Amino acid sequence: MLYIYCMDNKVHSGHRQRMRERVKRDGINSLQPHEMLEFILYSFIPRKDTNYLAHKLIDKFGSFAGVLDATVEDLVKVNGISETAAVYLTSLKGIFKLYHEEKLVETQSLDTYEKVAKYISAKIGFETKEQAYLLMFNAKSKLITTQKLQNGTIDQVNIYAREIAELAIRYNAVSVILCHNHPAGDPTPSMADIELTKDLYASLRMIGIKLIDHIVVAKDKYYSMRFNGNLNDIIQNIETKLGERFL
Repeated sequence: MLYIYCMDNKVHSGHRQRMRERVKRDGINSLQPHEMLEFILYSFIPRKDTNYLAHKLIDKFGSFAGVLDATVEDLVKVNGISETAAVYLTSLKGIFKLYHEEKLVETQSLDTYEKVAKYISAKIGFETKEQAYLLMFNAKSKLITTQKLQNGTIDQVNIYAREIAELAIRYNAVSVILCHNHPAGDPTPSMADIELTKDLYASLRMIGIKLIDHIVVAKDKYYSMRFNGNLNDIIQNIETKLGERFL
């Protein structure tokens, strides 16, 4: 039995080496989904048939994406998956997302609301909790940074506006775009969203920072307050009132 076990290890070792050579030669995308999962598991499962295990995982969770979406608790229920392997598998989605976000910014300037919406949708469009980000731009309209806002809901307008103003000043931003998600799936702005935008425009105006847009995303759908006229109406109303005040 010991002889058979050693032979089995040698067979798997040879298979793994051939797989590594294939990835080195042709790239990871030359692999089928189950092979890609098998390859990922090599680092965590040195002495088992990860091809069989990869098939078992995909059968249980429905797809390669389903495996990455699974929880650590569900993954470790699959015989052969350690907690270390499960934690790594669940982390891959976040790693891939960060890569996609940064490459998107590198390869194209965020100079239209569609590009900003796609960028922010990739970041938070499919999140199950409401999140908000501030995109800050310099005088040449180049993105300086994207910062997650600490206040994850929009029911405390004064705190929200203050936090945004402080961030904009800290990064010497000339203009900003506020983005947040609607986990329920409808990107249409609520009255609270519109009221926040009013207060934010007025607050930023006082310190010389321009609010370019407020974009709401929901999964792969999005709503631009500037494109749809909400922000233009807000600006016109506020500027009119300010003009009347100084007459």
